[in-house]
Amino acid sequence: MKITMDMLAFLLQEKERVDEPEQAGRILYARFDVPDREVRHIRLLPGRSEAGPRSGGHVAPGCKSAPETDDTLYVTDSEDFLRADGCGRGKRQLIVARKPSGSSGPEVDQSLFREAENCLVYETEMDEQMFMECLQDLMQELLQWELSLTNGILTLASAEELFSLGRQVLRRDYAIVDVDMKLAYCTEGYAKSRQLTDGRLSEELFQSLVSRRDFHEVAAERKSFYFTNLQDGGRIICHNIFAGGQYISRLVMLLGKEEETLQSGGVRLFEFFAKQVQFIYSHMNLMQGHHSADNMHSLCRSLLAGTMTDPAVQKAVLRTYEWDSGHRFTAVVLRFFSGDGWDPQLLTTLPFLAVQLERLYQGSCAVQSEKEIVLVVNFDSPAQPGTDSSLQKGFWQPLAYFVRDNMCKAGISPAFSDFSRFTDAVKAARAALEIGTVRDPDFWYYRFDDYRLSFVVTELQKTLSPQMLCHPALDILAAYDREHSADLFETLRMFLLCNMNMTTAAGKLFIHRTSFCRRMNQVLALTKLNLDDPDTVFSLQLSYRLIGPEIERR
Repeated sequence: MKITMDMLAFLLQEKERVDEPEQAGRILYARFDVPDREVRHIRLLPGRSEAGPRSGGHVAPGCKSAPETDDTLYVTDSEDFLRADGCGRGKRQLIVARKPSGSSGPEVDQSLFREAENCLVYETEMDEQMFMECLQDLMQELLQWELSLTNGILTLASAEELFSLGRQVLRRDYAIVDVDMKLAYCTEGYAKSRQLTDGRLSEELFQSLVSRRDFHEVAAERKSFYFTNLQDGGRIICHNIFAGGQYISRLVMLLGKEEETLQSGGVRLFEFFAKQVQFIYSHMNLMQGHHSADNMHSLCRSLLAGTMTDPAVQKAVLRTYEWDSGHRFTAVVLRFFSGDGWDPQLLTTLPFLAVQLERLYQGSCAVQSEKEIVLVVNFDSPAQPGTDSSLQKGFWQPLAYFVRDNMCKAGISPAFSDFSRFTDAVKAARAALEIGTVRDPDFWYYRFDDYRLSFVVTELQKTLSPQMLCHPALDILAAYDREHSADLFETLRMFLLCNMNMTTAAGKLFIHRTSFCRRMNQVLALTKLNLDDPDTVFSLQLSYRLIGPEIERR
């Protein structure tokens, strides 16, 4: 750990803030022209006489000697400093301890410190010796803090125990909030000041956050940043945690009521702790979001990626959820509206919405990827009601409300009773979503059962053109109609559409039944069709479907 003078200044300020009587004081003046300069030694500033009692100086704990180098911090009191003309020259870092003067804000002659790159004037009742020892204690405290974090990681202490160590030095209330809005850790003071529900930020607070564009834009930030505390209008300092380049959680620390920003030394300590949190996540393999860290979510991701092929592993994972491969399932794909500036919002919103879906459907598993959430619901799970009527009520209505409230659309697969069909079910749900969005853009969700034939037709058209797939009789009728200005092509289509009922078909075309029968006789004479053959009828019906609603007279 690289200890700098502004870190020590921050810790001195914290002693002021918590008002420790024996060390109470205040910073009167501070300047850090070279804030990155390290402090490794702490000595009393030599007096006018090199043979004086302070000529040997004092060193930081653990240092055998303290040569006069740029990483040495010198301490003196104001009276000695003013008497010792030029004694501070050439010293890179200097702290002057000043006795309380009784005035509210004494002026500081900055010219006295112009040669020091980093300097500080601190008002205190302590003499210079006691003050130097106080600084040594702060330095030792920082080194011990780093050692505690390192030892905790090496001895595989619990994540909660490691996360709690930040309080030792930061002395503020803070939390580590996963991307799904679950608190991986929080101090007692943070919990009291926040609206929490089952260890997560409340839905009300979440909705307030997701409505702010700046909340989503900072998800890609790699340095510490400030944000508004929505609870009381104050300020918080944050640092994002990443795994594999993906944002997974955020370290959030509350500032004081009057603080707009943190002192530079406080920011350094906060960022140091954030790096430790980042390392803890990587070293302990903490998964993104507690809800998504278990084997069922991993199984679903593996199936979607095509990397899970072992049926025995699949069955073992299902058993941990009390699921059986033969239960009744359905897959739902929820796709969220995209647009300029919207993608960063999905990054921070989807994990939380996945948790909401799992709460909405007890006995379900939701995983997110890019701009969609894939949800699998087990209707036979012990957590789900077991009657058909309750399934109908418990599934469709909440889904309708969810897609409406969260600006998304959903595709729903057919029910399936073998979990090995999960990936096919997801494909069906996606197909329903894609076809339904085009055909019925005003709907909120789309069932594959309503678009099955459209899907089959679409897939067939990907292999050959409709002209090659259609029954040749349609070409014959289209050619006859063009030459004779007839309407035999539409006559056969309506006959098939009306289940081969001539009376109904004649009414649809607004002609007499006798006229319709005459046309059908012409159709059969030209095409030699056998309409008693089911395969012929099916081929003709499929051909008209392939051509589509706009009849092509070829």
